[in-house]
Amino acid sequence: MACESDIVCLSQEYLADGFQTLLLPVCFASIGEKTYYLFGIANAISIPFVWALYPESNQRTLEEMNLLFAADTPWNWDAEATFARLKKEMPEIAHGGNGSATAKDVYGDEEQKNAPTHKM
Repeated sequence: MACESDIVCLSQEYLADGFQTLLLPVCFASIGEKTYYLFGIANAISIPFVWALYPESNQRTLEEMNLLFAADTPWNWDAEATFARLKKEMPEIAHGGNGSATAKDVYGDEEQKNAPTHKM
């Protein structure tokens, strides 16, 4: 699945880069420095999307990130509410727990043999 998502992401990036390469000379030729206003508007429009769709990941472990993205909706507030509920249900996985989470707790029975082992 990761390979397919990489292909989709790279193809979108190449399409966007190609579109921008072809569009920017035309924009600068026709509207000049006002082209920068288009970039400013696009950035201003992206701010609410980032606020609503990207939850805070600072100081969270990978196990907590799995809990954070367990919500059924893409909205940030739903992800945080689901994270808080799951953190109460599984305190051994959450940051600041007693560290007694095993690979079976985190990955389940089937994936236990593929789970990474970390020894300090």
